Amino acid sequence: MKRAQRRVLAVDVCGTLYDANTTAEFCLYHHRQADNKKRYLLLRAISRRGSVAWVALAGLDRILRIDLHRWLTIRSLRGESRGALERSVVRYVDTLAERAVRPVDELLIHLRQKNPETVLISNGLDIVIGEIAGRRGLPWLASKLAFRRGRCQGRLEVDLMGRKREALERWLGCRLDGVGLEVVTDNRSDADIIAVAARAHIVHKGPIKPWMRAFDAQFIGH
Repeated sequence: MKRAQRRVLAVDVCGTLYDANTTAEFCLYHHRQADNKKRYLLLRAISRRGSVAWVALAGLDRILRIDLHRWLTIRSLRGESRGALERSVVRYVDTLAERAVRPVDELLIHLRQKNPETVLISNGLDIVIGEIAGRRGLPWLASKLAFRRGRCQGRLEVDLMGRKREALERWLGCRLDGVGLEVVTDNRSDADIIAVAARAHIVHKGPIKPWMRAFDAQFIGH
């Protein structure tokens, strides 16, 4: 008897489950709650699209080929205690309910009927994604913040940006080309797992972008 193929549903979080960049928003939320005024104002300045700081960073991003906004955002957490961050995470995730992308939630109800293994996989911070996944009763994979003696080091110990295939294969214990994989994402950097998926569901706002058309995918507008 032929063995049934393993079926896996991999779901992105930021911009997919929620209309939010959870890393940037969480850091702003935490600094506001902790009254870290200088850090909060700095992040506000570099996050405001079209501002002088935002334009300067965007220009440097293209030259250096790194995401300076993301790097500075994570760096702003340096020295913060794990306990304080975890308390902020709980309150921040409370605010996400109204940002849920309803068409994606409806799609997941259907997809999970045929994909017994579902995992949230995100470039976002583990402390945030873990809280979201816990409330949904799902396993998860995410970029891991570095801590030392209970204090955040302001850097990532593990970064899943562009490396989700490697992380997912390690978690599953097998290669993705032997799995019936479905992917739900809005993220261009997820090309490594979209390319090996049996089917991809790409979430978008506004017109369909050229990179999306590179894949045989279903498009989910919201």
